[in-house]
Amino acid sequence: MIRRNSRSGGALLITIGVVASLVAIVLTATSTEQVTLRAISNRTAARRARMMAESGIQQAIATLASQSTSQTTQQDDWYQLGQTGATRYVVGRDSFRIQIVDAASLINVNTAPEAQLDRLPLTQEQIDSLLDWRTGGETPRADGGKDDYYNNLSTPYNAKLGALTSLDELLLVKGFTPKTLYEPQTDTFSTDPLPSKADGTQYTLYDLCTVDSVSSIGAGGGGGTGGAGGGGGGRLPNINTITQANQLTSRGISAAVATRIIAGRGRWTTYNALLGIPGMRIQDARILVDDFSISNAATASGKIDINTASDAVLESIPNMQPDIANAIVTQQGTGFTSLGDLFNVAGFQLAIARETLDSFTTNSQTFIVHSMGSAGDARCSLDALLSISANGAKILKITQLPYADMSKRWGWDDQTTTDNVLLEDATQQ
Repeated sequence: MIRRNSRSGGALLITIGVVASLVAIVLTATSTEQVTLRAISNRTAARRARMMAESGIQQAIATLASQSTSQTTQQDDWYQLGQTGATRYVVGRDSFRIQIVDAASLINVNTAPEAQLDRLPLTQEQIDSLLDWRTGGETPRADGGKDDYYNNLSTPYNAKLGALTSLDELLLVKGFTPKTLYEPQTDTFSTDPLPSKADGTQYTLYDLCTVDSVSSIGAGGGGGTGGAGGGGGGRLPNINTITQANQLTSRGISAAVATRIIAGRGRWTTYNALLGIPGMRIQDARILVDDFSISNAATASGKIDINTASDAVLESIPNMQPDIANAIVTQQGTGFTSLGDLFNVAGFQLAIARETLDSFTTNSQTFIVHSMGSAGDARCSLDALLSISANGAKILKITQLPYADMSKRWGWDDQTTTDNVLLEDATQQ
C-alpha cells in the first residue's frame, strides 16, 4: 500500500497558491503599467495637439502682420489662409488646421442694439436678459433678470453688468442654453428668419456673433474708414469742425447743404442725422461719407465690415433690405474701398443710407483665429483673438474650447483637401 504524504501535498498547494499570486501580481502590475503608459501617451499626445493648435495661431499672426488697418477685403492673404479649414498643415507626425475670421464680419452682442438683437433667433426673454446682463443698474427689464434672479438659483451668482468676455458666457444669462448657442433655432424669430447658409442649413448664434470687434474710423477714407478723399491714410477732418462753406462746396457739395452743415455744427454725430439734412443729394452724401468723419475717436466697436459680412449678418441691421444685402455680398468679390461705394449698389438710396451707414465699416482691427491641432487621436481646438496695428499683429486672448474637435461647429468639412508640409516626418525617412 502506498501512503500519501499529506505534508508534501499541502506544501505543493501552498506553492501553487504562491505562484498563482505572483502571476496575478505580475499581470496586475503589467496591466497597471500598460494603463500608466497609455495615460502618459494620451497626455503627451494632448500636449502635442495643443502645441499644434498654438502653431496655427502663430501662422495666423505671421499672415496678419502686414494687414492694412484701413481696408479689409476677401482678397487679403488672411482670407485665403487655411481654405476654411480645408488645408492640413503637416509638422512631422502632427498637424493643424486653421481659419481666420474677420471679427467685424459678425454681430457684436456687447454693442448690438435691441432692434438688431430682435432680428436674431432670440426670444424676448433672452433679449431682455442679455441687455440686463451687459448693462448696469439693478432694475431688470420686463422679461430679463438682474441679481435678484441669479442670486436665487441653486448655484447663485451675480449678473455681470458689463461686457461679455466670451460667447460661452451667454450660458450664464437667463434663458440661454447650449442649444440656443450652438444649434439652429427656427421658431424664435419675432421677424422673418435670416438667410440660410449656402448648404441650406440655418445659422446658429455661434455662427453669427462675437463679443469683440473693433474697426478704425476717421483715418484715410470712407465713412472715416478709408477712401479716395481721405488722402491715403491721414485723419479725416471732423465735419463738425468745418467753419467755412467753401471747404465743402469746393469738394462738390451743394451750397444749400453746405450752409446747413455749418449752421448745425456739433449735431452731426451720426450719418442718420447728417444725411437727413434737407436738400441732401446722393453725390453730397457720398462726398461727406468719404471725405469727412463724424467722430474724433480713432476706433469703434461693433461696426460690421461690408467687405466680409454674410448676407445674414447684413440683414440683422434694422431696415436692411434682403436684395441690397445680397447685392453687397455679390460686390465683396471686388471689395469696397469706402462706405461711399455703397451708393454704387443697386437700390442703395439716401433713405437706406441713413438707416444703415452708422452700422458699417470697410475695415477691421480684430480677427478671430480658429485653430485645431492633431496628434495621433488627440485633438485640441483653440480660439484666439488677434489685434492688428501698424506694429503688426498681437494676441489679445486665447480660449481653449469646450470640445476638442470643433470642426463641425466651425463649419469645416470632415476631410481636408490639401496638405501643406511644413516639416517632414523624420521617422518616415
